[in-house]
Amino acid sequence: MKLEGIHHVSSITGDAQANVDFYAGTLGLRLVKKTVNQDDPTVYHLFYGDDKGSPGLDLTFFEYPGARPGRAGRGMIHRIVLRVGSEDALDFWERRLQGGRRSRGALEFSDPEGLGLELRVVATPDAPLTASHPEIPAKHAIQGFEEVRAYTSSPDASRELLEGALGWERSGDTSWEAHGDGRAGRYAYDVAPGHHGMPGAGTVHHVAWASLDDQQVAWRDRVIAAGAQPTPVIDRY
Repeated sequence: MKLEGIHHVSSITGDAQANVDFYAGTLGLRLVKKTVNQDDPTVYHLFYGDDKGSPGLDLTFFEYPGARPGRAGRGMIHRIVLRVGSEDALDFWERRLQGGRRSRGALEFSDPEGLGLELRVVATPDAPLTASHPEIPAKHAIQGFEEVRAYTSSPDASRELLEGALGWERSGDTSWEAHGDGRAGRYAYDVAPGHHGMPGAGTVHHVAWASLDDQQVAWRDRVIAAGAQPTPVIDRY
């Protein structure tokens, strides 16, 4: 029983139209669907991904109109890392985004509400998950999730859950990898800043890891045994 990397990452936006303009327009992802948050049907839920709406590149957003800006702090994800295929792709994106912080193999930037994003050149056997866009050459398109990065003051506090219950492999001093039969993804920690986190626009609501439907109860039992408190299994249709 293995988790197949990152299934989706859900975040908060205060402006659905500006969100669509950036993720579908600028980043060239497919707007897969617009629905509602099933826990709060008054809230829009936007889904972006590849041409097929595949797990492994599914960025979603809950819209709370006019939501105050948030700020990532301890225990919160502060950056979503997405794969690209080459340094030439990074050159393209640096020009398209008109900036960002460039380093060898990576380009860090933020969305219009301050959500941290990174494009990283990754050599992987995972199939690329790309969306078609008239302004973005296929060879430069975003190819899927690589990792999420969270703030912590004690990364080892999560070790029993991540390695024991979830079966992830440690891939660095403060990172773990979920490696399934088809895809892989990582969860990494950075030192927490001094300020407290504040949920709001431009912050991550949750990250989901891909599993088979018939394994959901078994995964839940493993998480409970590790001392966590998961929700019931919920049919989201």
